[in-house]
Amino acid sequence: MPRPVSLTARQARKVDQIAIEQFRIPSLILMENAGRGCAEWIVQHCLGPDVLIVCGKGNNGGDGFVIARHLQLLGWKPSVWTLFSSEAFSNDALVNYQILSSLAIPVTQIDPSSSEVSLSGQLQGFSLIIDALLGTGIRGEVQDPYASLIGMLNRSQIPICAVDLPSGVDCDSGQECGIAIHAKWTVSFVAPKQGLLKAPGKQLAGELAVVQIGFEPATLPMLSE
Repeated sequence: MPRPVSLTARQARKVDQIAIEQFRIPSLILMENAGRGCAEWIVQHCLGPDVLIVCGKGNNGGDGFVIARHLQLLGWKPSVWTLFSSEAFSNDALVNYQILSSLAIPVTQIDPSSSEVSLSGQLQGFSLIIDALLGTGIRGEVQDPYASLIGMLNRSQIPICAVDLPSGVDCDSGQECGIAIHAKWTVSFVAPKQGLLKAPGKQLAGELAVVQIGFEPATLPMLSE
C-alpha cells in the first residue's frame, strides 16, 4: 500500500488512533518520536544554537517541549516560551513540560499583549524560532494571546521553523485563520498536511520536510474521510 500523499485534520487524528490502538504505540512515544525526529532535522538544516521554542497548550506544544529537550542533548541552547500555566496543558504535553522543567532549560510563561516591547527585545538574542503553538485542530480565527504572539514573531524577521504546520494555517484548506506564522521551514509528521500543498499554506510553510513517528506509513490501512 502506498504512503499517504497528504493528510486532512481528520485523517491525522485517525493516524494517531491507529498507531495507538492497532500498532500499540502509546501516545507519549508518538510525541517523543515526533519531537526527536523534528529536533534532529532542525540541527541538520537550520541555524543555531540559540533557539526559542514557543509552545501552545496542546499536543503541538508538547512536541515543542520534546524538541527543546533533544536540542539540548544535541548541543544547542534552547529556551521555551509558553502562553499558559501548566494547568492548561493537555495530558501528554503536561508530562513533557514536567520533564523539561526538571532540566536546565529556561521555561517562561509570557503575556505578549502586555509586554510586547520587552519580549520583542528579548527575541533578538535568538538565531531561530520554533513554532509549536497551534496544530491541526485549529477552528475559526486565531485569537489572543496566540494572535499577538504570532504577529510579533513574524515581525521579528528571525527564521521560523514550524512544527507539523505553521500556526494559524488551516490544515485542510491552507487558508490563514486570520493570522498565521510565516515559516522558512515546516517539519510535518507522517505525511504533509493537506493545507500545506495549497495556496497560501504552501507559501506560508516554506521548505517542507516530513519525519516519521515510529511506524511505516505504508502499513496504514486505507484512510477515508
